[in-house]
Amino acid sequence: MRVEAKVFSLQKAGNAPDEYEDAYWPEGGVDSEAPSIRLAVADGATETSFSAAWARILVNAYGQGQLSQINIDELAPLQNQWRQQLGDKPLPWYAEEKLRSGAYAALAGLELKDGGRWTSVAVGDSCVFHIRSDEMLRRFPLSRAEQFDRRPLLISSNPRSNSQLNDGVRRIKGSWMPGDVFYLMTDALACYFLRMWKASDGPQDTLGMLNDLSTNEIFESRIRAERENPADGMRNDDVTMIRCRVEGT
Repeated sequence: MRVEAKVFSLQKAGNAPDEYEDAYWPEGGVDSEAPSIRLAVADGATETSFSAAWARILVNAYGQGQLSQINIDELAPLQNQWRQQLGDKPLPWYAEEKLRSGAYAALAGLELKDGGRWTSVAVGDSCVFHIRSDEMLRRFPLSRAEQFDRRPLLISSNPRSNSQLNDGVRRIKGSWMPGDVFYLMTDALACYFLRMWKASDGPQDTLGMLNDLSTNEIFESRIRAERENPADGMRNDDVTMIRCRVEGT
């Protein structure tokens, strides 16, 4: 199986690059042959502290095969890792309070395997889209722009806040063919993508903006333009996309 996966990202308008709170796996994309490959995006919740670190821990764990079921047992060592990363440095009282509440993040992971099989797991509103010959075969876990809201169930670094997690984990599986394309997107871009797909005269209008991207600079320019277009109304948030093309069996 040959896979080419490119990563594109941009922080929220008005923020510095080091304030980006999304995360992705793998760090440098993929262009190789392998019997299996894992890809992931995560969206750290802005209103919680140290969510960027938590998002990175989640995508790394998924990519390295340490996180497949997203259950309490799998999360425990990752929660310890998050606390250890923060260290013992003193924090203002309000930061200490947020630290005790924990960080939160949405996660979407995709595993592709030889033989034409794929599986995906998601919590929250980061999404995976499966495209074949300009037809959208799967949209997961959300399928319509109207389903996006500001309070999705998220994965928490605080064990006490994951009591409903099992009910929120979504899983799906399918088959791929040579030439198929998968997109993984965090919520602002996923919502915009679904809205544009529904409104466009044909899928080429929407996919054209994504398929011909060659550099992150082009991606940044297009995202900034869409954010400034009041007719389209892309929400101002960190955005991350992985575009993955699969060839061969």
